[in-house]
Amino acid sequence: MPALSVLIVDDDVDIAANVSDILQEFGYTVTSAHDGESALAKVNESKFDVALLDFKMPDMDGATLYERIRKIQPQMVAIMVTANAGSDGVDRAIGAGVWQVLRKPVEIPELLGKIESVSNQALILVVDDDEDFCFSLWEILREKNFRVGIAHNELEAKRQCGTVDYDVVLLDLHLGEHTSEAILKSLCTDGNNAVRTILITGNRKSMEDSAEMKLLRGGVESVFYKPLPLDELFEKIETLLLK
Repeated sequence: MPALSVLIVDDDVDIAANVSDILQEFGYTVTSAHDGESALAKVNESKFDVALLDFKMPDMDGATLYERIRKIQPQMVAIMVTANAGSDGVDRAIGAGVWQVLRKPVEIPELLGKIESVSNQALILVVDDDEDFCFSLWEILREKNFRVGIAHNELEAKRQCGTVDYDVVLLDLHLGEHTSEAILKSLCTDGNNAVRTILITGNRKSMEDSAEMKLLRGGVESVFYKPLPLDELFEKIETLLLK
């Protein structure tokens, strides 16, 4: 497995450099930024697995920064560091989807343990043109410690799978002009059929009668109907991850 890539965002240049040196010694690929806008520029340029965010920065706080990062790379896991663990900012950060909050000064063994555990979190891609549904499912899956990417059409789905090695794809049956058949084929181009796909749909009758279903039957692992039975969905994902 390739080394995790970590983005450190801290306006204290010395702290960022020290943490970067330590993480690189442990084999991680590290990039540093010292303000929110610079961090966003780097997120637009490169893929990262983990964001280590200082909460208090001059141009924007860590919670606001992660809200913006998540729109670009929702699969990135965020760890926030702060000197004020009891502040309202911590609640805001958690509400924004930050995975862990650590006190400053950071205990390096604790930080290393958190980052290492990210490597054990499976990657799930949600492909659905309903943004509210994607956001809700993102939050639910993150609570189960899955890393979650989002795509709303065939082009986004193909781009995501070209840059991130997803373990499972949750694919909506109907995506406007983009059919799930076309997306499934695009995800499996060049022999890349290792991505396990679960089909999701809100219309049971059309699904059962659909000629498209017959085409897809050999390419999906299972079909789930909205509203999703979450316990069954989690169980199915865990089963697929063990294959």
